[in-house]
Amino acid sequence: MNQTRLFSLSRIAIGNLGTIALSAGIISIFAHNWDDFPRGIRIILSFFPILIGMGSYAYMEMKKSESTVWRECSSLFLALMVGSSLALVSQVYNMGGGIDKFMFVWMLIVLPLIYISRSTSVAIFYTVGISVYVYAAYISNLRWFRFYSVPDEVLWYWVFLIGLVPYFLMIQKQNVFSYRGTILGWALALSLTYTIYYSTSANHYITVILGALFMYSLGKEFYGQQDRFWKRPFQSVSIYSIAAFAIVFSVKGVLLATLRADGYLSEENPYREFMPWMGGGEPEKEMIYFMNYVVPIALAALSSYFFWKQKDKGDDLNLAIFSFPIVMLLAMLTALSDSDVFARVLINLYLLGLAVWYLQHGLHHKIARLIVFGVTVFSVHMIVRYFDTDIPFLLKGMIYISVGVAFFVFNSVYSKRIEEKE
Repeated sequence: MNQTRLFSLSRIAIGNLGTIALSAGIISIFAHNWDDFPRGIRIILSFFPILIGMGSYAYMEMKKSESTVWRECSSLFLALMVGSSLALVSQVYNMGGGIDKFMFVWMLIVLPLIYISRSTSVAIFYTVGISVYVYAAYISNLRWFRFYSVPDEVLWYWVFLIGLVPYFLMIQKQNVFSYRGTILGWALALSLTYTIYYSTSANHYITVILGALFMYSLGKEFYGQQDRFWKRPFQSVSIYSIAAFAIVFSVKGVLLATLRADGYLSEENPYREFMPWMGGGEPEKEMIYFMNYVVPIALAALSSYFFWKQKDKGDDLNLAIFSFPIVMLLAMLTALSDSDVFARVLINLYLLGLAVWYLQHGLHHKIARLIVFGVTVFSVHMIVRYFDTDIPFLLKGMIYISVGVAFFVFNSVYSKRIEEKE
């Protein structure tokens, strides 16, 4: 990123922070002694924030339409003021509903504003907003710790997300490697990672695995020409997500608990009488049941499409990534066959292979971040295994001392190679 683009990005970032602070200040002023005003005055005042936001946006269009900073800040300010007016009107009329209902209406209004203003700041805010919405809709139905019944409302996340696709493609056609395309890519990648579990009510295991693979394939399609961590949002998030998912599912009991919650394994649940559906068997609503299969099938189809498209271009296949769903599927099948230990062994072997692959790849191509990633995966894996493995402390101590010595030897050999090449 050159100095001019960096300066422009910093101005937009500072301007957006100022916009958020200004919006918070306006909301606080309206909240001061709000209940002391007559209802008629409160109704009139409720529309002041959105009028102020529309005024600032109109001024930008008439006087500062060529300024990217003005466009981004005034558009974000209008989006925030819309939410402020919605909240005030809702309070005046004592409208029911929780944060999920409020976020639904707010994001529904913000969506067309993205295309009208052509503002990436609003698109990022929208991405954060729909992520908050789906979590709020999910948590509103939480019952008895991890046992829940999922409402239809969580499915609106996918509709909202599809609504943002044309704007993302428009940015991609202009220049996906610009700061607008990169930051929006990071927002979408983090949103997908965060919400992939909450936006369905079953098949979590399969959906999470396919979601990670889909993000990597999507990144290869739109950001494949970049080799820097920052410039590859979907690949970067996907790789770390894959490592994290594998480590979590390698913990004793987690895989079986997930399969049990998804309904693949049956077990008597003492809380069943308190919930209509806890993930196993027949869900309450046919729409939820249908989408539980549509989402993973769509993720698999899109991943395959992007994979074959990249293969036709002659791109190298990342075995460490594309072997992930195969290993996890085998682990699932073995766990369903009452071989939980063997399933965990498979996942542990994959984690070791993942760490070794990136270490070897990083050493061969002299890419420090790949070496750091490989070492990090191996280290976290060893730490988790230390607390998760039921073996005598003496044997455990000897194993970890050997691993520590191996790290020192590796560091010494690696340092000598670097010095020789320099």
